[in-house]
Amino acid sequence: MRGTRSAGAGLVAVVTALAVTVTGCARTAESHDTRQRRTEQVARTELDDAQRATVAHARELLTQRCMKDRGFPYGVAERLKADELRTPGYVLDDERWARTYGYGGGLERERERARKKDPNIAHYRKLSREGRLRWSNALFGGPESGTVEARAPGGGTVSMATGGCNAEALRALYGDLGTWFTADKTVAGIGSLYEPRIKRNKRFTAAVDAWSSCMRDKGHRFADPTTLHERVPGLTHGLSDRRAHAVEVRLATAEAECAHHSRLGAVARALERTYRAEYAAGRYREAFETRTRLQREALAKARDVLAERDHT
Repeated sequence: MRGTRSAGAGLVAVVTALAVTVTGCARTAESHDTRQRRTEQVARTELDDAQRATVAHARELLTQRCMKDRGFPYGVAERLKADELRTPGYVLDDERWARTYGYGGGLERERERARKKDPNIAHYRKLSREGRLRWSNALFGGPESGTVEARAPGGGTVSMATGGCNAEALRALYGDLGTWFTADKTVAGIGSLYEPRIKRNKRFTAAVDAWSSCMRDKGHRFADPTTLHERVPGLTHGLSDRRAHAVEVRLATAEAECAHHSRLGAVARALERTYRAEYAAGRYREAFETRTRLQREALAKARDVLAERDHT
């Protein structure tokens, strides 16, 4: 709330001071409500894991169709489930997922085994040098293909080729590649701007301290979740799949329980939504709006692609 000017003697001065105080409170509440609506709107428009899986699978089917039209085989991977797309994030606070998957090491090992059996890799290895070049050019575009570039909010640029079936599939879903790529990479890079702000926030640092204390009570000494996640590969290295999974589940379950006890997960998500909404309504508003619109259009097209596949 904004401070009022000091009131002078007399009733008029008192009434004026009260009026200014009430107005100041109304403005603050109005501003808070606006921020809250903006935060909720940003959260609602983001695709969830299942929706992203739908778009990704449709993209694979479109790539396969394009490659077939060009006379090349292309195998489509099995569609991933929402659980298989999950990553721990800054802190893992989903106790069910933690007890089932640990940190997802088992899922990654399954994906690695699947990659070794990937029909595209098997086909590629059988080709001659010239055949590999033709197949790769059909998929990703040849030397003559153009590129699109996007500048990341935190600095630097990223690019992708606009030729080949990979780009054709994206174009079928999102339309103009330059527009989509710029908006997508801009929004994806926003985290580099607000993550330092989250880590400086007093609510966040207090929650991290409470999480660390909870973990210490469970016999695990880690200053924060990042330190824990960095240690996991070393703690499971050389172990059998069964033992590595057991180690992951033990640590991940403790992390998730402490994330609930300290409310670290809830605090981190709330701060991320707030800061993300600020950028969505400010300097990067156009990028957010464009990305949201194109994502929703792509989701509708993806569902059509899958429905068409199911009826053939």
